[in-house]
Amino acid sequence: MNAPGLVSGGRGLSWLVPAAGMGACPAHPDTPAAPRPPGETVEGARRCQRWTLTVVCLASSLLLFNVTAPNVALPAIADDLAAGFTAQQWVLSAYALVLASFLLTGGALGDRYGRRRLFLVGLAVFGAASLLCALAPTAGLLVAGRVLQGLGAAILFPSGLALIAAEFAGPARARAIGVWGASVSAAIALGPLLGGVLVQTAGWRSEFGLAVVLVIPTAAVGLRHLRESRDASAEGLDWLGAGLLTVSLVLLIVLIQLGNSAGWLSVFTLVMAGGSALFFGAFLLAEFRVANPLISPALMRNPTFIGATLVAVVFAAAGFAPLVYLTLFLLRVAGSSPVLAGLQIAPFAVASLVVSLLAARITAVVGVRASLVLGLLLCGAGLALMLGLTPGSGSLRLLPGLVLFGIGGGMVNPTMTVAALSTVDAAHSGMASGVNNTARQIGIAAGIAGLGSVLEARLSSGVTSTLVGGGVPAPAADAAGHLVASGDTAAAARALGAAGGTLASAYNDSFGHALTDVFLIGIGIIVLGGIVVLALIRSSPAAAAPPAAEDRGAGAYVVTGDASCGHLDQIGDPPPGTPDGCEECLRDGTQWVHLRKCLSCGHVGCCDDSPGRHATAHWHASTHPVVASFQPGEDWAWCFPDELLLTPAARKP
Repeated sequence: MNAPGLVSGGRGLSWLVPAAGMGACPAHPDTPAAPRPPGETVEGARRCQRWTLTVVCLASSLLLFNVTAPNVALPAIADDLAAGFTAQQWVLSAYALVLASFLLTGGALGDRYGRRRLFLVGLAVFGAASLLCALAPTAGLLVAGRVLQGLGAAILFPSGLALIAAEFAGPARARAIGVWGASVSAAIALGPLLGGVLVQTAGWRSEFGLAVVLVIPTAAVGLRHLRESRDASAEGLDWLGAGLLTVSLVLLIVLIQLGNSAGWLSVFTLVMAGGSALFFGAFLLAEFRVANPLISPALMRNPTFIGATLVAVVFAAAGFAPLVYLTLFLLRVAGSSPVLAGLQIAPFAVASLVVSLLAARITAVVGVRASLVLGLLLCGAGLALMLGLTPGSGSLRLLPGLVLFGIGGGMVNPTMTVAALSTVDAAHSGMASGVNNTARQIGIAAGIAGLGSVLEARLSSGVTSTLVGGGVPAPAADAAGHLVASGDTAAAARALGAAGGTLASAYNDSFGHALTDVFLIGIGIIVLGGIVVLALIRSSPAAAAPPAAEDRGAGAYVVTGDASCGHLDQIGDPPPGTPDGCEECLRDGTQWVHLRKCLSCGHVGCCDDSPGRHATAHWHASTHPVVASFQPGEDWAWCFPDELLLTPAARKP
């Protein structure tokens, strides 16, 4: 018998944080589908959902704010801590590097020991690390604080999204993820604006101090209201897989970070690339052999999940990194103050926030694949409209591109998350969200490092060429170009002596040209992402796990008549979400007439003869194509996209 509020089987970390929500929201029973506790009222369930969504959105926004807000603080950090361009890159990418490297392990720990428990532990680590950043006296300690911030975020982030997945189901889950996506998009986009206000009014340290202040009430609310959930089938953690993948990711991101300065064909670069590939290959082999893999082999074979993961990398690399260097352009070239630079980026934030809230409805109409392709195309068009910026480019010059970019980002960000989570059940949501968020952070770190290398190289060569064209001797011009690219413009001006007066115009023009190259590469990456979507993501996501041959899956149903159905391979035999009736009607206290079960995820909803029409609503939200009648004595199925009646194969004449 367990003590009240403790989840059975949670060992090792249970002493850190109790599993229960201190009486407000009872823990989910230890079952993969995380059904409602017996006797819970509809209002009680809704209250827990509201608190869960609020706390997770606030914490996730805090994490993502710390990704973008430091952008506008870099000049102040450079002046205060004598940080060069490489050190400034590490301030940004160290957080993303550690976050990407440990997210999967964090998600697996949450599935194993309890998502609420890991969420609160991660929040505490993040708060302590933020305090270290706020007090850091040197650039090295600031980077160390960012590393610890990334570790706390890696523990917290996947558990937060998994808590949402456990609380919500069907269309409600899609709407909740849309709200979460909107909050994340707003934090990413508004980070430069709020960060600029903080830097200009209270100094760069206040950005990290704000995190310390907000962590305390967030943790208090989480302790009171979050409901514990976990994967009851989880056994030992795949430490071998976690170690192999972490080493592979660290080598990859360090390679991207240092490849430009070391030389892309140098021994160092080739060794790092080979080591990363070797460890990743070993990770893949291990996952197919261990009993409790960090990433289920079924997910590795699922094209929709693979596509959603690759899109996360592409969008983060080509959608986030260009905004980092656009912000630097506004601060260093256009002469904007931190607050003005944040206001100039704000149209992206507003557009992204609004569209993220509407993303679930858009996806219900056009489907996941079309939403992702359209969103990526708009992102690419937005970058194209910002090509050729000059020192005199003002807010109106940026406005159309930022709005289009924000609309596209608002469509892509939540939709790729829905696509990833639609391939798993609630019990494995920590694994899926961990992979999806890992992909995002890899994209952010790789984008900052890779595109930063391009910017640094183009800036150096541009300044050198301009100075040589103005009569400066080639050796002096080359030295000045390298100093400018490293962030030390004052030293470059001193080295040029009397010719230093020409440095400012050379720097400004060269930065504009380098930014154009960054945007062009970003557009190319986005086009590649669109191709990935078309090639891998189905119009309707596949089932949570491929059914075994003996299950009632592919081949169990056939089309009635001579028509052809293109979705038979997506039929599985998942257990019903609940045997007691329509999931939404039970939650809302309403009535249903007939029931249908989704053959992709097991959702049970009422048919179109019922007032709620929740089976059809679930199809629109999830794009799972086929439902079967859940009425006693009925064994037919219906394909929504093709509008075809399906019957068991055994009845086919």
